[in-house]
Amino acid sequence: MESYLSSVISSEMSAKSSLQLLKAHAIVSRSWLLAQLEKAKQNKKEKVKPKTEMISETEITKWYDREDHKNFDVCADDHCQRYQGITKIISDVARQGN
Repeated sequence: MESYLSSVISSEMSAKSSLQLLKAHAIVSRSWLLAQLEKAKQNKKEKVKPKTEMISETEITKWYDREDHKNFDVCADDHCQRYQGITKIISDVARQGN
């Protein structure tokens, strides 16, 4: 998870950002990832299909590709967290951030 988070924070923001900013981003990214893993575990246990749309009185919001996560809990695209691989880490500060 820590290698994944190092890449995410380097992929979503500049790896040359301040250590404090990268640490804050790592906290948010880790929390999001853990929530996704827990949600996937619960959905599998309860045999629930992922929700792919939200309908309100004024709009309909649809998520595409969310149902495509059959073999993975998250993907590398922007609708999850941007992950460009561990080689994306370009500074020691990014490694310290997670």
